[in-house]
Amino acid sequence: MKRRLLGLMFGIGLLLFGILIAFSFQSLQKYDRLENLAIQGEALRSLYLIKEFWDERKLSLATPEESGTSLLLDRTKPEDERRLQAMGIDFSWLEKRLEHETFALFPLYHDPRRWSIWIKESKGIYRGKEVRLEARAEKRFSDLLQKGVKFTLLEDSSKLSSAKLFFEEGELSYLFQKGVSFVDIYLPFTPDLYLQVTLDRGFYSMMRTDWRMSLFYLFLSLSAILALFYLFLERLILSKISHISAKVRQIEETHDLSLRIDLQGGDELGELAAWINGMLKEIERFQQRELSKREILLENERRFLQKIIDSWNHALLVMEGEKILKTNDAFKRLFGEFDALSPRERESFLRPLLEAKPQESIPLCLENQCLFFRVDSHYLGEGQRLLTLTDVSRLNEQLQTLQDSAMRDPLTGLLNRHGVLQFIQEHLEKERFGVLIFDLDHFKKINDTYGHPIGDEVLRGFGLILSEGQRSEDAIGRWGGEEFILVLSTQESSVLHSIAERVRQRLKATAFSDGRQGTFGVSVSIGGAILREGESFEGVYERADKNLYQAKALGRDQSIVI
Repeated sequence: MKRRLLGLMFGIGLLLFGILIAFSFQSLQKYDRLENLAIQGEALRSLYLIKEFWDERKLSLATPEESGTSLLLDRTKPEDERRLQAMGIDFSWLEKRLEHETFALFPLYHDPRRWSIWIKESKGIYRGKEVRLEARAEKRFSDLLQKGVKFTLLEDSSKLSSAKLFFEEGELSYLFQKGVSFVDIYLPFTPDLYLQVTLDRGFYSMMRTDWRMSLFYLFLSLSAILALFYLFLERLILSKISHISAKVRQIEETHDLSLRIDLQGGDELGELAAWINGMLKEIERFQQRELSKREILLENERRFLQKIIDSWNHALLVMEGEKILKTNDAFKRLFGEFDALSPRERESFLRPLLEAKPQESIPLCLENQCLFFRVDSHYLGEGQRLLTLTDVSRLNEQLQTLQDSAMRDPLTGLLNRHGVLQFIQEHLEKERFGVLIFDLDHFKKINDTYGHPIGDEVLRGFGLILSEGQRSEDAIGRWGGEEFILVLSTQESSVLHSIAERVRQRLKATAFSDGRQGTFGVSVSIGGAILREGESFEGVYERADKNLYQAKALGRDQSIVI
């Protein structure tokens, strides 16, 4: 508001100042025209008086009273022309002047104080005389015009202003120059000589000075009026408006409706401040009532939502960064009060939770108990997240059971073909190992003689013999039917052959019940091979299988490991 008013007043001041400048410029131009008319009238009057004085022969330049030397020039004599040029006079110019004039006046030796007057006696013969015209002529013209007059030569008249006079006989150009308090008018007396008339221009100079001073004082008065008007507005109106605006802006920025405009006075602005204060008070009351209602509603909604959250079977927690802000009853049933845990327990609990990927199952351990949870994260805004922990521990056990069932032989409990291959891929892919293939001799005869249940017992018993002394880096499996496989982490054929012989001897010494209160024995044929560098499992298995068939061809109940 204040800046706008300052701009408005500045604009008004510039406009008024421009009007004053334009008006003063026009007035000064008017004074200049008036003065030029006065100069022109004075020049015309002076010219008429001089002309009249001259025509009446009241002033003669060639009177006998003038002192000087007579001069006689012959146009046909070159020495006379040179003598004239030495005086500073051009002979041809003299001839031209005297063709139209009775006499010609020239300065001698370019000296404005020495003059010569010339007349034409006959063709080619000219008579001249040196005269001194300053003192007497200037005095008589000054007496005539009642002004200062003097004769002068103008070597450079381009710097002077020129004007024209129009009268009955024709027109005449004259020159003038304005000084501070005087004007010099130059009237052509002869083509080389001017009569300088000096006029007093004090009246016009005084008028111009008075006008400038009047404009100056008017401008000062206008500036003072504007300044006083601004101070009046600033004190009585603008300061109060600025105070009201500042308070309203503060209330808007802080949203504090308890603030009031402390402005006293019985004027309109005081009434406006009182009205705004009353409006703020009423808004504050209404807002407090609405806030109370909203707080009650929010509290009811919070309790309702808390009941819903607590009734949820999954553990819920709200986190901000690495800090747990809120949990539900399901979380507390599983893990207890989180704040009651030690810093070490809280850290071990939070680490897998913070590093969990979406839909990933992670173990969370408290009090030596680990459970598996699937973590779902939802962004709540302002750096907060809602985490849902779904207990998948039983599901993981079931999946593990199914996975084990898929990799185990249901009869012997050993690995099946898929389980053996998976074990090799996970544990022995980058290591050298040995392979032993076992084939129970005449197993079909056992099934045919004693029945399949007895045959199953033989398979289970042989599986137990293979499992005796099993290491974690070894894999034992039923390859199919009565064929078994043993994969050992070793690089020595002798070790592989020793194990094969131990198993063969152990089986041979074992007696199996025939189900009729009798027993029978079982033998096994074995083929083995060590994995070579760059060889695949299929390659070493093929070589072990060839060794097995060779053992069978040699009569069974023996092992061949090459």
